[in-house]
Amino acid sequence: MRAFLVAATLAFSGLAYPQSDIALSYTGSKFPTFKLKTLDGKTISSQKLKGKVYIADFWATWCGPCRRTIPILIEIKKKYKGKAFEVVGMDLSERMPKEGIQKFVSAMGMNYPVALQAESVARQIYAARLPTLYVVDKKGVVRFGESGMMYDPDGSKLSKLVGQLIAER
Repeated sequence: MRAFLVAATLAFSGLAYPQSDIALSYTGSKFPTFKLKTLDGKTISSQKLKGKVYIADFWATWCGPCRRTIPILIEIKKKYKGKAFEVVGMDLSERMPKEGIQKFVSAMGMNYPVALQAESVARQIYAARLPTLYVVDKKGVVRFGESGMMYDPDGSKLSKLVGQLIAER
């Protein structure tokens, strides 16, 4: 119990990230190639995102921690508007009708594309816990991954990383 409390204190203080997180193990790997339909009927693909930094956020409507991550991503999207940056919501709400997903997206105020039926991509990158997010650089390489509750509660570290990656040549 004591070891858990120490680890939790370090993680939530921002002094450490959980190194056992499977999402972190993909750092340095290419993000899987994908092509998915979005909630608005368009197509989003890894090819269309080439040359942009993006966050791929795997979530579901029923996921409580996902509801805490989404507002952070909305703010990061606003901060880097007009830059070579995108947030892509990767919906994993199996069996949820499209109308239910649309209602959730509207209620959350999501200002970024939402890819539907992203299970195939989730399996390739092992996004088994929700939420799982990956920060992908302009070359399609995963530069950061995290699953479960964010250890950066205000998103400042995530936002800083995005800014650094946008600035890279």
